[in-house]
Amino acid sequence: MSQSDGLPSNWGRWGKDDERGTLNLVTDEVRARAAHEVRTGRSVSLALPIHPAPLMSGPFARDTAEESPVQLIMVYTPSPVYAMADMALVTNHHPRSTHLDALGHMVSDGHVYPGRPLGESMTLPGDIGDAVPPLDSAVPAPLHFVGLHKMGLPLIDSAKVDDLAVVCAQLSRYSFLLAVAPPRIHGMTGVPVNPLAIF
Repeated sequence: MSQSDGLPSNWGRWGKDDERGTLNLVTDEVRARAAHEVRTGRSVSLALPIHPAPLMSGPFARDTAEESPVQLIMVYTPSPVYAMADMALVTNHHPRSTHLDALGHMVSDGHVYPGRPLGESMTLPGDIGDAVPPLDSAVPAPLHFVGLHKMGLPLIDSAKVDDLAVVCAQLSRYSFLLAVAPPRIHGMTGVPVNPLAIF
């Protein structure tokens, strides 16, 4: 898809080197207004629960484990064992992992948001989240190609909203503070997050 495809676009709106997209609209004033939505302190997680799978190999490894976006590698000190730690191998763009897609996640005509050539940006795109099969073959992934790629709207992919719908109905409220704070890791096309709706 090109810039002349008639789809809405924010390319250039905040400058050619913009990396925040529509997050530029989330100002201190907007955050203060959102904080006024918190009245009861009740929070609802919009993240899918993840059950990590052990990273195992060898003749005794299970071959029936369900696919998981997280695999755990256990590390422990030698005898006597006095501490254990784990390392997590995380597949960020996984349908069972609630994650935030970075603006450089989608590529069209060799460019990522805000019109930067792919060679000057990231080299690892890929994900799912829109309807499969596509609802409109002319724009096969509108949330990703229009929202993320053209408008610069960071997406929370694979969210779990059932609990949120229940709480909204219970409270008869459909406005809340949405808190999403990803770790400050640079150069990624996405990162797992635990979005919280706080009422």
